[in-house]
Amino acid sequence: MRDRRTEGGGRNRAKFKRVVKNDSRKRIAKDRKIKGSFELVRCCPSKSVSPDREFDVPAFLCLDIDFHNSSIFIPEGMNSRPVVVDGSLGNMTAIPSTYRRGSAGPCKLDVLSVRNRDLHRVYPSRDPERGLMFVYQDEEKPDGVVGTFAFAVLPRNRSSQALPFHRGYFFDDALRTFLGIQSSDSTKVRGKKRHVFFDEPATRVQDKDCYPCVGPKARRNAKGVARHSRHATASPVAYDGVAKLVGLLENVWHEFVPRDEVCRVEAAFELCPWPTLEGLSEDPAQRRIFSGANLSSGCYHNAHTDADFEYTAMFTFDPWGKNSPDSNEIVRWFAFPRLGLCVALRAGDIMLFNPSEYHCASSLSVDRQIFSFVAYVKTAVVAGNDNSRGLQEEEEAINEDRMRAGDC
Repeated sequence: MRDRRTEGGGRNRAKFKRVVKNDSRKRIAKDRKIKGSFELVRCCPSKSVSPDREFDVPAFLCLDIDFHNSSIFIPEGMNSRPVVVDGSLGNMTAIPSTYRRGSAGPCKLDVLSVRNRDLHRVYPSRDPERGLMFVYQDEEKPDGVVGTFAFAVLPRNRSSQALPFHRGYFFDDALRTFLGIQSSDSTKVRGKKRHVFFDEPATRVQDKDCYPCVGPKARRNAKGVARHSRHATASPVAYDGVAKLVGLLENVWHEFVPRDEVCRVEAAFELCPWPTLEGLSEDPAQRRIFSGANLSSGCYHNAHTDADFEYTAMFTFDPWGKNSPDSNEIVRWFAFPRLGLCVALRAGDIMLFNPSEYHCASSLSVDRQIFSFVAYVKTAVVAGNDNSRGLQEEEEAINEDRMRAGDC
């Protein structure tokens, strides 16, 4: 008698091999397209990376960087004070060493200053057809960091095509979505290891500080995943707007993430679909990656890592309407303190980044309110938030293949 378990595993392995073989040409073609769309440059530890400078190396490499004054950065669990990045420029007021707002009382901070060059400043390409990407060398990656790149700022023209905030109808819809979600939310915290500190810009479109997380969520103190967050009931129209923006970010995610990693996520979703952030009304476009989104009223974080399943996507949004694709105004920085880098972001820029790399958003670099939108998929959601659930036969077969290949 045949062992159905072995037979099933054999079929799955054979199917997997056929998929890999048939997909190789697509993978090579996509990787060539990605490399042609980005400026892949080496980090120079002695000065800021400028778009005007010529580089003669093929990739942005993770080097043994001189951290200058950023030596105060220590990974979580080894430092009693949150490490934050001050993005203020010009005559703006710098972040104080003690944050005094919020119910938790005063909080002492270790502050890295962009203005004082505590981190190497990386600017986006001035060529609107080219983005900026930091690619790891495998031997340089520390334990716990997965993926091909640390971050990728998309070409400016592609960002403005995906999210045309410079067009009135799209800007109005996005602003209604942000204000609709934020008006029904009072969230100001983000777990025990991730601290949220709110900016204090001189001009604001709203006075409320909040950090709403929208979409399916792993249940607290219980197994399973909640299909929708409470915003679906409180602000259903805005919830649909969030789902639309998440779908647009998924499109660019598929376009710019290396093919091997796209195939890995697609295979995982086919094997064990997880709840994604979909609209409440008729929504024919099925999401296959992102399970949640955050719509911040404007804040900065401590350096941290996230337990996300794949690359996270984010964009900045100027509620004052200054989202022209021709603008080079820096509104905030996104920092990777372990790498000693901070990346300049303009309103409307889209960034993909590696959540297993230490990262944080800086405080504002302009004196007006700037929103941010982050789309992600939590590993707990992918796993169903239930450790008692057994593996499927296909999952066990894949694990066995990986064990034999030495990947585990």
